[in-house]
Amino acid sequence: MRKDGLSIVTQIIRKDCDQLLNWSDGTRSGLDRVLGLLARTLAPGRSESGGLFVGDLVLHLLRRAGNAVLPVLPALLTALVNRLATAQTASFAQSLILPFAFLIHGQRDVVLDLLDTLSVDGKPALEVLATAWADNVDTFQGFWNTRIRCVGAREPS
Repeated sequence: MRKDGLSIVTQIIRKDCDQLLNWSDGTRSGLDRVLGLLARTLAPGRSESGGLFVGDLVLHLLRRAGNAVLPVLPALLTALVNRLATAQTASFAQSLILPFAFLIHGQRDVVLDLLDTLSVDGKPALEVLATAWADNVDTFQGFWNTRIRCVGAREPS
């Protein structure tokens, strides 16, 4: 999907997430449609440029949808970490890492427990995330840049 499509869905989530969550076409809910869009965008072999805005969409979804996302959170994080393992560019990696940073900030144990149960091509998912985060942290840009760098640079107590 083009950047414009992801931007439109992100704006819908930002402006009226409740309406999206309550919408259904009779077979699938609005949340299911968004998750389907994310799955297609994150599919292996898809262009990274199309996924540069995935992180922004997921962040707004996590912020606005609240508990409605909980049932699909494991599948969503699995898709993100699986695609992160093959990310070639720092900007795409940043887009995939930001939702983890947001969740770790607020729900550390849930996210770490989930990552502990997953593997990506034989590697622990937590290792995939930590390696990608460490490899790309110097190139992160935007508001979350400072926060992510602070988490990564924290001195041991």
